[in-house]
Amino acid sequence: GEALDNEALIKEQYMGIRPAPGYPACPDHTEKGTLFALLDPLPEGSAEHTAG
Repeated sequence: GEALDNEALIKEQYMGIRPAPGYPACPDHTEKGTLFALLDPLPEGSAEHTAG
């Protein structure tokens, strides 16, 4: 694997995929609930996950 420092990561100097739920690389939306539970976005932000 690549060993990059924070600045290299911020400048996106790495190779790889960045799958996101709902996009072709990761079409299954069922993992959104797991991601929201792990990231716990509500205390600092205003995003909410709704079923549907």
